[in-house]
Amino acid sequence: MIICQTGVRVLETQLVWKTQNALREGFQSQTVQFDVRMETDPQGGSVSGTNLWVVKLFGSTFPDGSGTRVREETLTLGPPNSGRGVQAGIRVTLSDIITSRSMLGLTCAEVPYICIEVQKNPNSDPDYSLSGDLMDCIDMPCRGEWFRELQNI
Repeated sequence: MIICQTGVRVLETQLVWKTQNALREGFQSQTVQFDVRMETDPQGGSVSGTNLWVVKLFGSTFPDGSGTRVREETLTLGPPNSGRGVQAGIRVTLSDIITSRSMLGLTCAEVPYICIEVQKNPNSDPDYSLSGDLMDCIDMPCRGEWFRELQNI
């Protein structure tokens, strides 16, 4: 395990949506898949170890993820993502994260953005510091009820 006293600094976090189909409003248990890419600061620190990351997935009414988080979910990452180390200045990708999202009782207009936030796992080994741009949001790929009604015509 290696840790630099400077701490890991993230310059940019990017949500890369890999789900082929749009989420459908009014439906639950919809499988989604995505990657999280983090561009790290070459002047920051490096870390390797276990249980390094927590990723939160949530809906938002704002493109920057501010305001109330809709159906926030803390995702448990398995290997190799949970122990994906950081070398300062090198892009880190947490890949092929799969979870289930529910749009039951929600419309696409109510939750136009899907967001992620990366955090240091409180149980990380070793303990390290994490700072920088740790959140990203994209337009939620969503299909409304009106689309289903048009298909039935």
